[in-house]
Amino acid sequence: MTIASVEGDPEPEQVDRMIGRLDQVRDLYESSRMNRIRLMSEARKLGMSCHEIGIVLGITENAVRSAIKRAGGVT
Repeated sequence: MTIASVEGDPEPEQVDRMIGRLDQVRDLYESSRMNRIRLMSEARKLGMSCHEIGIVLGITENAVRSAIKRAGGVT
């Protein structure tokens, strides 16, 4: 459903369902983000460079380094 597809005032049930879906997306996003940071840290411990990890994930070397550092890991 897109915002453009809703005409007029949405029904309260529609809003409640959408809030539930958005909550699920937020939870999945956070879980995925934490898993990604954990895997980046594990890859570093195995000897992969931040550059190599970045190539695999499609992000920059600095983004890898920053994520690991913010999580309290060693880059």
